[in-house]
Amino acid sequence: MTETTPMDAPPTTDAPATGSLPQVRAVLHAVSPGRIELALPHSDYLMHLGLEVDPGRLAVPPGKRIRGEVSATAMRFHQAAGGGRFIEPVIGEPRIVAGTVLAVDRAAGRVLIDCAMPIWVRPEEADQDWSVFQERALVTGYLRSGMVFTPVASDLKPA
Repeated sequence: MTETTPMDAPPTTDAPATGSLPQVRAVLHAVSPGRIELALPHSDYLMHLGLEVDPGRLAVPPGKRIRGEVSATAMRFHQAAGGGRFIEPVIGEPRIVAGTVLAVDRAAGRVLIDCAMPIWVRPEEADQDWSVFQERALVTGYLRSGMVFTPVASDLKPA
């Protein structure tokens, strides 16, 4: 018998506790005002994202691991029959993603999708078919520019 992990057993509530869900765990590659570059371990991914906090508040130097939450606005998502988990492009700002739905937070109007990293996606279009967002379903879609990374409090200097 195998032991389940948080990735194998997503929460089944419509209002998941954010702290109990998977977070991005990456290596801080570079940081500048309003922008962060994260290298995803054991891959060639180098994500260019907006930074939700002032870079001077980061307690993590380049080359060290950082944790946090990534959020994005989706243009449209569709159910997929296969394809796995990926982000395109591999280097730069994510535009196309495919992955597994880990949690649906209808109250906040967002969905947690496990691509190469977990991403909170907020569908932009009012007519988005929310029935595709069932936990463990494979989905694929396009993202708007402006994905944002918010570090966990423990990776920030005290205010």
